[in-house]
Amino acid sequence: MKTGLVLEGGAMRGLFTCGITDVLMENSVSFPGMIGVSAGAAFGCNIKSKQPGRALRYNLRFARDKRYCSIRNLLFTGDIFSREFCWHTVPFELDIFDSRAFAENPMEFHLAVT
Repeated sequence: MKTGLVLEGGAMRGLFTCGITDVLMENSVSFPGMIGVSAGAAFGCNIKSKQPGRALRYNLRFARDKRYCSIRNLLFTGDIFSREFCWHTVPFELDIFDSRAFAENPMEFHLAVT
């Protein structure tokens, strides 16, 4: 990978990054590779699947939904974000993730998580 996009982590601060990446996608600006760190990895999936607006849309839609993010989740599971809701219910039922477009996009995508 000669040129790549690096998306920083930082929890919900990553939504600012989503605004920038949405504009890049809407203007057909692409990169041969991408590295996402923490939240940047989660939101970067939407770049590789070419779904501008998706990260902001589902964060706004579910921000007050206790199944998505809550102290209750933290107390009962050790995670503030519900794994089941975030990684299964949202992308496969409520705000469909385009896994075919993700798989067909030749962009290299590397993740770093904490």
